[in-house]
Amino acid sequence: MDLALRPQPLSLKFSQPGQLVLYLDLRPELMA
Repeated sequence: MDLALRPQPLSLKFSQPGQLVLYLDLRPELMA
């Protein structure tokens, strides 16, 4: 589950609702 760790085009993230939610949910933990 390293998709959020890899720099990807926003279009790719937003194209997948499930991935987008995971990305936003993991974001705070990665930044913290």
